[in-house]
Amino acid sequence: MLSRFFSLSITPEIAIRAARIGTTLVSKGEEIGVNDTYIAAVAIVHDLTLVTADVAHFRRIEGLRPNITSFIGYDNMNLRHIAI
Repeated sequence: MLSRFFSLSITPEIAIRAARIGTTLVSKGEEIGVNDTYIAAVAIVHDLTLVTADVAHFRRIEGLRPNITSFIGYDNMNLRHIAI
């Protein structure tokens, strides 16, 4: 099943976007953590919808399209975020 997925590398553009997201959220007192800022940055830079069970963090990020969903087999797959 995982063969249908691909990974996206962290580029300088994504790193800069993640830093801006993190800085903006910290200034508002809404820090979400470095990993989630990178996940958001990847989705924004590649114009992807982020499908996540952890939508509370991601709703705070301007320009991101978080989607609340139920994953079939979510617990068995150990997946937290998927960008589509």
